Amino acid sequence: MPFSNSEQISSILGEIKDLQPQSILDVGCGMGLYGLLCRIYLDLHGDPSHMAKPNPHARPGRQTRIDGIEANPRLAPYVPEWAYDTMHPGEALTILPELPDGAYELVLAIDLVEYLERDDAIELVQQLKRVGHRTILSTPKRVEPREVAENPYASHRSQWSEQDLAALGFNKFLPHHAAWIAVQDPDMGPVAQVARQIARRKRAPDSVGRAVPSPAELSRLDAFDIKLELQRIQETLRSVQRQQTVTNDERLSLRHRVRSVMGRFQRRS
Repeated sequence: MPFSNSEQISSILGEIKDLQPQSILDVGCGMGLYGLLCRIYLDLHGDPSHMAKPNPHARPGRQTRIDGIEANPRLAPYVPEWAYDTMHPGEALTILPELPDGAYELVLAIDLVEYLERDDAIELVQQLKRVGHRTILSTPKRVEPREVAENPYASHRSQWSEQDLAALGFNKFLPHHAAWIAVQDPDMGPVAQVARQIARRKRAPDSVGRAVPSPAELSRLDAFDIKLELQRIQETLRSVQRQQTVTNDERLSLRHRVRSVMGRFQRRS
């Protein structure tokens, strides 16, 4: 699909910025919207030398490798060449099997699976998970029937639910009223979530030009930091528990006093 639902861009880009991948494969990249955004916010934003990086011949100086796959040859002239390191023209299900396991830290499949038959889409997701460590996929919650004879890539062929995507291994869903934005992240266990929260607080704002930690740096969060974060969570839970105990005691005390007053009143009467 050459275009994407504009309302989902901030959610998807926010997740990408949070992950800080150093290699991305944009599958079904269309006109290159997400490759462009990733290049700007992962590689150019906050870098004083950013003016040299849009030059496709200056690629060795880039921090992030961004490759794309697009089957529709009509869209090729519109893809910003400088945003991508390598473009693979052709069908994703033909190109993906040729790529090695774990070749990318993140794979994107934005507004893509609804254009595939169900079996093909399932095969695609398996390939995405093989090629990438993490995957972000989006698809409309409601797919309107559409057949475009002159452009088979624009015909809607399947509908997906949250349960369908969870069954395919997606374990995180970003909130959105009109689209399923699903993330497949093998590191999303409880400890990893705590580490992600610590890293998010430690990360310096990139709007002032300070370096953002790489995934390797984030993965080196020491056990002491994680222990402190877990202790903070436990203390919060204990505080809530204490408050509940106090509230319950107060309620019992108030009930006892009401009963006592009512008893005295009844005895006097």
